[in-house]
Amino acid sequence: MKQIQKINLSALHNEEAFGFFSLVKEEMKSLPADPTEGVAPLKDVKVNFTMKLTTYDEVLESSGKLKSTGAVEKADAMADEAWGATNMYVKALARHPDDMIRNAALPYAEVFEKYGNPTQMALNKELGILQNLCTDLEALEDDTMLNFGPWKEYIVETTGLLMAAMQAQADEKSQVQVGSVKQSRLEVESAYRDLVDKVNVVAAYEGDAAYATFIDHLNAMIDRQKVILKTRATNSKKKENKA
Repeated sequence: MKQIQKINLSALHNEEAFGFFSLVKEEMKSLPADPTEGVAPLKDVKVNFTMKLTTYDEVLESSGKLKSTGAVEKADAMADEAWGATNMYVKALARHPDDMIRNAALPYAEVFEKYGNPTQMALNKELGILQNLCTDLEALEDDTMLNFGPWKEYIVETTGLLMAAMQAQADEKSQVQVGSVKQSRLEVESAYRDLVDKVNVVAAYEGDAAYATFIDHLNAMIDRQKVILKTRATNSKKKENKA
């Protein structure tokens, strides 16, 4: 007798869970059609699962539209401009015709060369590089001959603004995740379990011939997901051991 196996749904990331549940919805097309008369044992659980999945989709989509996104984009543009302008200024000083100015600018040029261009990187990586860059620049002795003070303040200030904007976005995203996303996720998980339990019961009672395709396909999906979860757990353990 074919039965749908269990899976630890709570271990799935939100994107994985939505993808998994969406595939389950597609596979429901292989279930027997609900009779027009008499008892339709799967009708209610199918309708409920579809409804909860739709809500989960809507909540996930709305959670991606954070109010803080605009502030992060603005702060990122300012930080990019500050880095670009300051880098150009340092490069110009490093090619100055006056030997004293050129030599004095070399340590600053070396700092920028050390970190490369962070403006085309992912925001988290960009912020980390900018923070390290600022730390190295602040460690250098001020040379009034270079008039670098305003430029250093410029890049330090814009890096700080970017960090604050990203922190605000992280806080907002965390609040959304803990709230509506979590609730809708729990509801669709519950609806999925109801669907699976009902299919298993009906297949055991009526015989699994009419449900075999759905059960086989769903079990194959679950097996693939279990491999992903096992690999993730193994990699996480390796990282912990290295640390």
